Amino acid sequence: MPVSSNGTKTYHLATATVSRLGFGAMQLPGPGVFGPPRDRDAAIAVLRRAAELGVNHIDTAQYYGPGVANELIREALYPYPPDLALVSKVGARRDKSGGVLRYDQPTQLREGIEDNLRSLDVGHLAAVNLRLMDDAEPCVQNPLNLADRRSMPVLEECNARGIAFVPFFPLGSAFAAGNPVLGDARVTAIAARLGHTPAQIALTWLLGLRPNVLLIPGTSSIAHLEENMAVANIELDAEARELLAPKA
Repeated sequence: MPVSSNGTKTYHLATATVSRLGFGAMQLPGPGVFGPPRDRDAAIAVLRRAAELGVNHIDTAQYYGPGVANELIREALYPYPPDLALVSKVGARRDKSGGVLRYDQPTQLREGIEDNLRSLDVGHLAAVNLRLMDDAEPCVQNPLNLADRRSMPVLEECNARGIAFVPFFPLGSAFAAGNPVLGDARVTAIAARLGHTPAQIALTWLLGLRPNVLLIPGTSSIAHLEENMAVANIELDAEARELLAPKA
C-alpha cells in the first residue's frame, strides 16, 4: 500500500503493526447484521480482495450473524497471513429475533472470547474490545465521524498516550434514517470539486485527524472496498479542511 499523504501508513495495534486502512466485517452477514449474507460467494470475494489490497487489520465479532462474519473470515483467509491482526469484541449477544443483549458478566466475557477463538480457528486475537451497552465512555473504539465528533477528546487522549483509536460508524450509522455524513452539503461539494466520492472525503478527513486513527470501513461490495482503499492516496486541500473544521 502506498504511503498516504495523510501521514504514516501504519500504526501499532497492541503488539501488531497494521495498515491504517483496515476492514470491518459487520456488513458481511445478512440485513441487520443477522443471518447469512445475501451472496456468500460475494462476501468471500470481498474478504480475499481486501487481503490482496494490503488489509492486515480485520475487525469482527462473534455476535455478527451471530457467528456468520467469523465463519466467512475463516473460509476466505485461513490459513491466515502471518501479519493479519484479527480484532473482535465481547459484551453482547444476539437473541433469536436478532436483538442485541448484554452479555458482560465475567464468565460470559470469557465464553465470548473462546467463541471467537473457536469460530476463527485461532489461538489468540490481536485485541478484544468490550462492547459497552450503555454508551459509556471512554473507549478506544468509539463512534466518530463528521456528524458526530463527541469522541474527539477521547481521540486526543489516545493519541497522547500512543493508543490506537478505531472510529466506528465512520460514514454514519447504517441503522439511522438518512445519512448526515454522506448527505452533508459540504462533503458532497468537496467530493464533486476534487473528483472523489462523498465516502472517500469523509474517510480521508478521519484519516487525517491524527496518526493513531485506524479505519475499518465495512462493505459487501468489491467496488466499494476498492474505493475505500483508494483513500490512502487522497489528500484534502486547505479549502476542504477549512470547510470541514469544527465551528468555534
